[in-house]
Amino acid sequence: MTLLGRAVESRSSRALPLLIRSHLLQTLSGPLTPIVVVLLMAVVLLRSELVRQASRIAIAVTAAATVLLLLRCLMIPLLRHGAEEAADPSPRMVLFGLAAVASSACWGIICLCILALEHDPVLYALSLVATCGIAGAVAARNPAFPRIALLQMLANLLPALVGCVLADDTGYRALMLIIPLLFVGLSVVVVERHRQLVGLMLAQNEMKRLAHTDSLTGLPNRRRLDEAQTEEWRRAARTGAPLSLLLLDADRFKSYNDLYGHRKGDQVLIAIAGVLPVAAQRAGDLSARQGGEEFAVLLPGVEQPAAVAMAERLRAAVQALAIPHAGNEAGVVTVSIGVACRRPAAGQPVTELFETADRALYRAKDAGRNRVEE
Repeated sequence: MTLLGRAVESRSSRALPLLIRSHLLQTLSGPLTPIVVVLLMAVVLLRSELVRQASRIAIAVTAAATVLLLLRCLMIPLLRHGAEEAADPSPRMVLFGLAAVASSACWGIICLCILALEHDPVLYALSLVATCGIAGAVAARNPAFPRIALLQMLANLLPALVGCVLADDTGYRALMLIIPLLFVGLSVVVVERHRQLVGLMLAQNEMKRLAHTDSLTGLPNRRRLDEAQTEEWRRAARTGAPLSLLLLDADRFKSYNDLYGHRKGDQVLIAIAGVLPVAAQRAGDLSARQGGEEFAVLLPGVEQPAAVAMAERLRAAVQALAIPHAGNEAGVVTVSIGVACRRPAAGQPVTELFETADRALYRAKDAGRNRVEE
């Protein structure tokens, strides 16, 4: 599978983030191209004496092409799956590449059979127009993965080139020169459109990242936290897994700003943000800046006792920074933390988790600060 993945995906594509690669794969899931191909080839096959004569080659290739087209249509949900989770698209990409190249080869072989065995100039023209139209559709519809597109066009146009050599009309032999030129021209189009598409997706991804990032600390911001909380709440409701949330608040932060200035206050927030990975260590965990001096850590699949233990480690880690704070009871910067854990049921609002953690945070404040409450 790894070797096939390298064969159908260029090195530049493999260097892209998984999310970008997965979204690129989604661009292959449009049903328009198979529909156009079926309509084009239906015109050719309706005129073909090969079908009327029940040629075994024509019937077998046509049946294979039809099955492959149906397979590609059925693959559309599979190609769309996993984009939001940034799942590795390589297995789906290989499956699509094999089906697409085999499908293109079938249409090329049909064209070859018509040119080599038929004696109808009109049918020659229809088959070549259809074949070239398929190659053009590939170039237009599949700029995401150039190697797959180039293999498709080669599998489609090479049999047509051989068919031109075997055709009994010498005029069609002149197309031996036109078909390679068409392949080269379409290849340039594919490579250029791939560059443009990747550039656009990278720009969109960067804009999305900036829109979901807190400029001071570099952590995800409130918007990203809300989105992630909604996603994880729905996932936990489906699977029955627990979902925990930690809300942290810097103790007497207004007093710190009054004593040391806002610039020092910003440095404190950056220092607290640097401690949050103590709890958010797994791939699915998310630490974010809630706003002001408040932070949050979202922990999918973590039970209440483990979440409380993580919160306690966070509290101790912030205190261990030993940042002086004359206006705080401990004499250094500390945080209070509220912990909530839920196993969502159908119909429960996602806000329940945040509200529970917020109430626990206020209890920690009321109980003397620099503590964890659940």
